Amino acid sequence: MRVFIYNGGLRLVGKSGVGQAILHQREMLRRARIDTADHWCQRAGAVHINTVLPDSVLAALAAKLMGNVLENIGRRHTAQQTVDAFHLAREAGFTNINMDLIVGLPGDTYETFCDTIEKVIALDPENVTVHALALKRSSFITQSGEINKAHADAALADRMMAYAEKRLTERGLEPYYLYRQSRMAGNLENTGWAKPGTECAYNIFTMDETETVLACGAGGVTKLKNPYSEDLSRIFNFKYSYEYISRYPEILERKEGIAKQYEQFRKRLH
Repeated sequence: MRVFIYNGGLRLVGKSGVGQAILHQREMLRRARIDTADHWCQRAGAVHINTVLPDSVLAALAAKLMGNVLENIGRRHTAQQTVDAFHLAREAGFTNINMDLIVGLPGDTYETFCDTIEKVIALDPENVTVHALALKRSSFITQSGEINKAHADAALADRMMAYAEKRLTERGLEPYYLYRQSRMAGNLENTGWAKPGTECAYNIFTMDETETVLACGAGGVTKLKNPYSEDLSRIFNFKYSYEYISRYPEILERKEGIAKQYEQFRKRLH
């Protein structure tokens, strides 16, 4: 957890009781091993305002906005839990970890997005995928009609993406696959970045549709590539878990099609 301590006018009140209180707060948090943030563009889980100045209200609103990005998109975890999960994966021995980022999320700003990029870079993942938010017709954001500035403002989305490209390039990552969807923020694209030698073959095969992909679980889509043509057959699993469980016999019946198609492929070998 990180605490944002607003310290506007500290030079003016530094020797007063308020100024001493700010310094005391920082020291107590340091002893408790809790990180502090001095600027609203740094993400924080709590906000503490000591002085009331013209920009203190803006600082409070901005800090509140940062904390709401995950909440705005229905994610129930915190940013810190993401970091903890990354470290846990490292401790478990994983040597190739991907981090996903999205440009154009509700409540995100250029400053908070850049801060996210810096935090991801500090973790030193092997892969980073930068998406541009694609609004689905049935999504809550679309249905509610809420104005999403980061998605509607193409110039803002472009600045976010440009910053990600600049920083990832500087860290030695290279783009290796790209795909686009409809209704994307800034009419941009999704790009996978990787350190040389750590590229994910599955991503390439999926985008290029040149290999068979066998999917398991709710919402999975099996793709069967005909080795003798450009044909690609799809077998869909039910999306929702209750359907996947209650209609499991239908899924098994669909999956029998895999064996039938491969039998046809086998016969062509002889």
